[in-house]
Amino acid sequence: MTLSGWQSRNSPVGDVDDVEAALAAAFPEVPDQGELPRRRAAEQRSVAPVDGRKARYIGRSKQLNVKVRPELFDRVKAASERHALPVTYMAEQAFEMLLASLGRKAKGGD
Repeated sequence: MTLSGWQSRNSPVGDVDDVEAALAAAFPEVPDQGELPRRRAAEQRSVAPVDGRKARYIGRSKQLNVKVRPELFDRVKAASERHALPVTYMAEQAFEMLLASLGRKAKGGD
């Protein structure tokens, strides 16, 4: 008598292959093992913390919150997407140009 014959006759659940098939049919949402590592890697990438190291590396360590009109917000966002520029870069450039202009006016240049 072989082990598989003993299992099918004496086991209350029947053959091992039948159990695996029944489990697969009962729980189809369980991902196969080939997909699981790829999913886990994607989940880990998406929840990586933003701790500010990149901002400090490029010199941005202070936060400035401003309220703007909705139409200006829409124009800035559209320009940022159209020209592939970060909004922070655009804001820095705008502030630099405004401060330079105000400095020239204070010195009597304009």
